[in-house]
Amino acid sequence: MCGRYALRISVPDLARRLGVEPPADLAPRYNIAPTQPVPVLRAADGGRRLELMRWGLVPAWSKGPDGRYAMHNARLEGIAGKPAFRGPVRRRRCLVPADGWYEWQKLDGRKQPWLLQRPGGTPFCFAGLWDRWERDGEGLLSCAILTAPAAPAIAHLHDRMPVVAPDDAWEAWLDPALESAHEALRLLAVEQPPEFETLAVSSHVNDARNDDPRCVEPLAPE
Repeated sequence: MCGRYALRISVPDLARRLGVEPPADLAPRYNIAPTQPVPVLRAADGGRRLELMRWGLVPAWSKGPDGRYAMHNARLEGIAGKPAFRGPVRRRRCLVPADGWYEWQKLDGRKQPWLLQRPGGTPFCFAGLWDRWERDGEGLLSCAILTAPAAPAIAHLHDRMPVVAPDDAWEAWLDPALESAHEALRLLAVEQPPEFETLAVSSHVNDARNDDPRCVEPLAPE
């Protein structure tokens, strides 16, 4: 699953990597949690746009952003048949930039947080879906991150993981002309990259109110 993640890259570097202008209020983050605004890359106006969306998809047909309809993860299996996701997977796919995510492992009666990242903290993008909810002149953009069974190398931490979109599939995944859910999901049907490293971090990250570099500092070996 994916319940917390980080995006520590500098805003100018992120903009260059994605080839877009960043939102004015974007800043590096160390402990991003559901319901918070997150930067999302989507197709718009014949190009790409990076904008902030609520993390927790609120379907366009729902009554509004409450706990019943705020799904921050979307299971890849059977997604094309789920009412909340079958429209977005055909027409409103997105990428959620990140450079690490957290999992919690049960060890000796406690939960040990781990940061999973590419060596050196190289950024990547989660595959995601977005939607627009509107009522009485009010609007809300929201998103969900796709998840799949965990790669064998990290399955000891959690049985699921966020889907990391292959870098060479970004353009096709965002392409609004691709309206076949089957063909779109085939872009993600690749073995998840094995290069992710796992770093034990402190319980400081457990509290979503903590959003600072201490969240990603590796624990010193005992």
